[in-house]
Amino acid sequence: MNCKRKPIPDRPSEPRRESLQKLKKLSQNFDLGIGTDVDADRVLFASNGRIYSEDVIGAIFAREYTKDKMVTPINSSSLIERVAKEYGFEVIYCPVGPPEIAEHIIKHRATYGYEETGKYIFPPDTLWGDSILSTINLLKIMNSSGKTLNELAGEFPEYYQIKRKIPVKREIKREVAEKIGEYLEKNKPDGAIKIIRVDGVKIIYDNSWLLIRSSGTEDVIRVFSDAQSEKRAMKLVELGMNLVKRFLSDFQQG
Repeated sequence: MNCKRKPIPDRPSEPRRESLQKLKKLSQNFDLGIGTDVDADRVLFASNGRIYSEDVIGAIFAREYTKDKMVTPINSSSLIERVAKEYGFEVIYCPVGPPEIAEHIIKHRATYGYEETGKYIFPPDTLWGDSILSTINLLKIMNSSGKTLNELAGEFPEYYQIKRKIPVKREIKREVAEKIGEYLEKNKPDGAIKIIRVDGVKIIYDNSWLLIRSSGTEDVIRVFSDAQSEKRAMKLVELGMNLVKRFLSDFQQG
């Protein structure tokens, strides 16, 4: 597919489910299909007419390549914690962004790292996402296990992640997010197990979480949720959206 060189690709440059529908359809008759971005640091994988979650692929790699520690940003799925508990390694969380991942890998001497945008990192070979190396490593796992990608992915429970964002003026977005974090630390929501303040504020529940953070690239506050049911994920993201709107209203009135 898309073998002819072009300065502008035939699809949106980001490898996302929505932009890889042709690959999804074509992969029906293949063991593996890959979709990358223009600089090939991000990759999504397809097989048998299905595009697989970046977090599920991240978990497949983590099980194979993590020895004692791995690094991932604060917005990765709860799935990785579940895998870590089962296979006995530590998950070290960092702020969102490849430079942060690389710094934490070096600092903690981790043997693997990933970002939920489809960037998989295998030190010491790389400290940055590499779609070609990721593809080779996935093929190695498939070959050594004798399993298809569908069979490998089926060994992990499914999690649902919902992502929303609210436009906020650049000059106040960080302050609004900070105020929300301070409020939630003092007023922990019902059922919350702990509050993490690594990059924004993350509320950890049993097998689910809510994350509210100021974007580093857009004038928005991002609200992410993650849970084992779509209904639970939607309930959490609505809670987060309402919190942001409430604090924004207070800022505007003040």
